[in-house]
Amino acid sequence: MAMNNPARKYQENQILTAPKEQLLLMLLDGALKFTEQGKALMLQEKHEESCQKYIRAQRIMIELLTSLKEDMLEPELYSNLVSLYYFVYRRLVEANMTKEEKTVNDALKILKHLQLTWVMAVEKMHKEQHPEAGLVEKAQKQLDENPGTSSRPESPSVDLST
Repeated sequence: MAMNNPARKYQENQILTAPKEQLLLMLLDGALKFTEQGKALMLQEKHEESCQKYIRAQRIMIELLTSLKEDMLEPELYSNLVSLYYFVYRRLVEANMTKEEKTVNDALKILKHLQLTWVMAVEKMHKEQHPEAGLVEKAQKQLDENPGTSSRPESPSVDLST
């Protein structure tokens, strides 16, 4: 029955056709979502369900770790990302075992920072690859700032009497 689910098919298509940077953001969104869900369930003392959510977030962190390509990144950036991803992974494992809210909050804090950083990096990359998008945004901003004025030139008057 899951095979006929249109929402699932749509999601699978989104994943299969997404560029790498979009996949990265999807993974981080998923890690955040499952960690937040795990925390909420943990606080409700639904430990089995919480455990499953943490495991899903852990798997995402492992995917992020294993997908890093050392030869594609500056050595310092690669090292920092490995350290951050592994730190989040360890905190998720520890939170799953100890059920300590502070441990989950540590993971969430880093995940939120990573997500924000990657969103900014992807936006910057997009603007560099598509400078025309910046022009459209600039024009729209000017229109928004001056709603009473029209940026469209006046129609020329044509004398049709001759």
